[in-house]
Amino acid sequence: MSCCGEAPPRRAAAAPPPAAGAEAPDGLGQADGDAAQYISTLLPTCALGVDIGGTAGKCAFLLPAGVEEGEGEAPDAPASPKLSASLAGDLRAFLARDTFGETGKRLRDLDLASPLMGGRICFIKWDTRRVQPFCEKVRDERARAARAGAGTPDASHGVSPPAGVLQRPQRYDMYATGGGAFKFEDVVAGAFDIQYHKLGEFDSLVLGLRYLLSAHPETVYTFQDRVKKPAGFDASQYPIAVCNIGSGTSVLKIEADGSFQRLGGTSIGGSTFYGLCKLVVGADSTFDDCMRLAREGDAAEVDITVGDIYGEAGAAVLNLPLLAPASSFGKLASMDAAEVAALPRPALAASTLAMTTQGIQQIAMGLAKKGQCSTVFFTGGFLRGNDLSQRKLCEFARMVGEEAYFMEHSEYAGALGCLWKSHAKRSQATRKAAPRPFEGGALA
Repeated sequence: MSCCGEAPPRRAAAAPPPAAGAEAPDGLGQADGDAAQYISTLLPTCALGVDIGGTAGKCAFLLPAGVEEGEGEAPDAPASPKLSASLAGDLRAFLARDTFGETGKRLRDLDLASPLMGGRICFIKWDTRRVQPFCEKVRDERARAARAGAGTPDASHGVSPPAGVLQRPQRYDMYATGGGAFKFEDVVAGAFDIQYHKLGEFDSLVLGLRYLLSAHPETVYTFQDRVKKPAGFDASQYPIAVCNIGSGTSVLKIEADGSFQRLGGTSIGGSTFYGLCKLVVGADSTFDDCMRLAREGDAAEVDITVGDIYGEAGAAVLNLPLLAPASSFGKLASMDAAEVAALPRPALAASTLAMTTQGIQQIAMGLAKKGQCSTVFFTGGFLRGNDLSQRKLCEFARMVGEEAYFMEHSEYAGALGCLWKSHAKRSQATRKAAPRPFEGGALA
């Protein structure tokens, strides 16, 4: 998706195989059976939200209070029916693992304690390319088992459920967003026979971001002098602008009551950087290769800088750093072919990254000012684990007297928005209680 936070493709190492001896439904193979069992355990036990992007799928799920301590579920946890000891044990066994299936990984460092939802939010991700073949195998296995009379496919999960699953009169709900939520709707719903709910990308993104800013303001940060610093957030900073950098870029204005509008965007984004880098440093380069080269390089070897034009005294009058780019790749204009061919690849990558991030920052800040937003957040898959680009955004923002802010879990905002919807429905089904409000408006 070009405008909604999807990162450019990255070449990732394959996940380790599942633990030896783990049971898997017949016909699925060890890895896919392992993943099917994981989903079959999560569906009846945890509220969850899914964001299926073009490259990566992401899930945020709410671990009921008390489960990890061996208590089943604490009595005051609002988001899930009471769990049997057996099912709680199955869930604890899966939580002890960091991988599932061929590409699934749990990101423990992102876990969030959520008093607002009555549990702990956990995060997993996988490669989107595996969704279609995996779900087709699960669906075919259900059909095979039914034909062979080996068992009746369970209406709540689609594969034989772990022992201890409580049967419920309705099918379990899954809330999903991202392009894949629409593309894979039939195959996912068919594999697990669930109540499948699709949310618009901007709707789920805004809901997730508002949850993070209200319930976890401590996860907001910026960079000062290249050092990461906590920034915090309070409701008085609304309206805010959110610049979501994926393959391309969109800028949203979000009000305190949750209403939002798209201020604009640009085709410049993460895939712009990656695509240009492949042209200038090598077509076989991975995204991580390009980022590594950018970290090693000095853009001033190929850019015309403010210092090159004005010198130290002139730069001081302009109140601009000596090394601020005045013309990206400008020095190449006066080089001959041999000199251009001899340029170091790291310098070319560094210049490409600086040009991309400065262009995005300028557009985002201009749109934010037009929308009368004084606080600008930068989010999206391009910034995942990309502190170099985040620092660049902060440096360029300060050159024009502005600040750039980030959130630790912003990549999962869409999944968190879907999680809140799932949590709200489960709360109403089990306790007949409306979702609790948060500062700046009630989550709906």
